[in-house]
Amino acid sequence: MSNLQIIESLCSLAEEQSAIIRAMNLRLGELGAAFGEDELAAADEQFRRLIGRENQSERG
Repeated sequence: MSNLQIIESLCSLAEEQSAIIRAMNLRLGELGAAFGEDELAAADEQFRRLIGRENQSERG
């Protein structure tokens, strides 16, 4: 496996984890225990900047 393939796999994994965390945040919000929206938005922005997908829409 090349370095590029490893990086692509890690990016894909990070995207999947992001989707899971968002779903968990929604469920926690239903219980009144959600993360702050500002912190979530900042983390999402940093993640998208790191993988070069600032202009792509969200998954799921």
